[in-house]
Amino acid sequence: MDYAEKCAEHLVNLNDKMIDDFCERAVAYYKFMFEELGHFEDIYEDIVDDIKNTVPEDVSGRDILKYISYPNLFVFPPKGDGIGYNVGVRCVWEPEHGLDLIIRDDKVLYVGEPMGLGAWSSDEEYEVTY
Repeated sequence: MDYAEKCAEHLVNLNDKMIDDFCERAVAYYKFMFEELGHFEDIYEDIVDDIKNTVPEDVSGRDILKYISYPNLFVFPPKGDGIGYNVGVRCVWEPEHGLDLIIRDDKVLYVGEPMGLGAWSSDEEYEVTY
């Protein structure tokens, strides 16, 4: 099996802990973006209205998955023996850039705005403020 197929198989077989970790971080990112966009509601009125009409304000846990769509798997050459990849998805609270999920081995490294990071970036680069 080539490396890209291994990444795809890994993605479709994520364990519950990784899925829950992703969902928790996606909810945090949603809440962060909703608050940030709210400061500019006069500019982003359409986006804020879409969010209010689509995602419940108290969304939590795996319910966030209902509002994420069109996953795209991005595989880059591995560094070392591990497995790592990015998954880009669409979400209503970040319609222009979407949401990035970065996984290395059995760890969710990053969930948030696409920043051009990959699974082999340094750990410090995955830090977020939300």
